Amino acid sequence: MKLKMNLQKRSIAMIAGILFFIIVINTSVLTFHSYDKYKQAILSKSTFIGETMQRDLQKVLLLGISIESLEGVNEKLQELIDSQQHRASFSFSV
Repeated sequence: MKLKMNLQKRSIAMIAGILFFIIVINTSVLTFHSYDKYKQAILSKSTFIGETMQRDLQKVLLLGISIESLEGVNEKLQELIDSQQHRASFSFSV
């Protein structure tokens, strides 16, 4: 009887260990995948904002208007930078 209980406890411990190992692997894979997708989303949004601003400023320059003569451009760009600051620090740390 004692051997049966020992065998039963050993099998339960083995099953629990295997399940724990599978859960750890699953969590690791999902975390890595989610992190990669989040990083790509942040980089895509930052790239889109930068390209849009560059395109808009090029249009203004092609019209012959100097950027310095436009009122509020510096403030608008600073607001854009401040609103994206947490994303920029994330993308630089990656």
